Amino acid sequence: MIRALLDHLVSAPPGGGSAETALSFEGLGGGWAFVLLALLAASIWLGYRRGAPALTRGRRGVLVAMRIFLAALFVALLVRPVLMITLNDPVRGKLLVLLDDSESMGIRERRQAPADLARAAIAADLLPPDAGVSTTPPSGLDKWRNASRAEILAAVTANPRLGLWARLEQKADLHFYRFGRELHDLGPAGGNPSEGTPPAPTATELLRKLTFGASVTALGDA
Repeated sequence: MIRALLDHLVSAPPGGGSAETALSFEGLGGGWAFVLLALLAASIWLGYRRGAPALTRGRRGVLVAMRIFLAALFVALLVRPVLMITLNDPVRGKLLVLLDDSESMGIRERRQAPADLARAAIAADLLPPDAGVSTTPPSGLDKWRNASRAEILAAVTANPRLGLWARLEQKADLHFYRFGRELHDLGPAGGNPSEGTPPAPTATELLRKLTFGASVTALGDA
């Protein structure tokens, strides 16, 4: 009952958060607290009954009730109740996407292994996204056997069943960078723009800014 009351009083934060409450006791045990309170209440009642016989019955009852209430507060302090309130407020993170803008993205790779061909088929939407790399490659892969890295990236971006960027945008705010010799900020993609601000370009629009013309990359010098 106490737990239900606490859950009712503590509201969850907006934005899909949650609130958890926990009541614990770090002092005197419940049984000993009850015994102590009963002894104190009996002592108070007997003290007023024998020590103040001149008081009326109603006034004596009020004074006894007040003293017992104070004794209950004292026992509660000995029990040391601790109320813990945990507010879980999810914070949307930022995911940095680094895109290789060097000439190496134009290299055509020879894909002979079935696993490499299966990856290319998934990127080109010739296999479903949940197909494993051990899946037998389908027919019609001639174009993708020697596809460049840039072509694979374009295929992954255009794959509606894979929906890579859309799925990532659901979990985090995407911010794109391209790198060659230096790092260049392409800006954020998608998201929910605030009122009065223009919408950010999509991931596909940002990928069109890649030229794949850098002769070297800083990673190669590291």
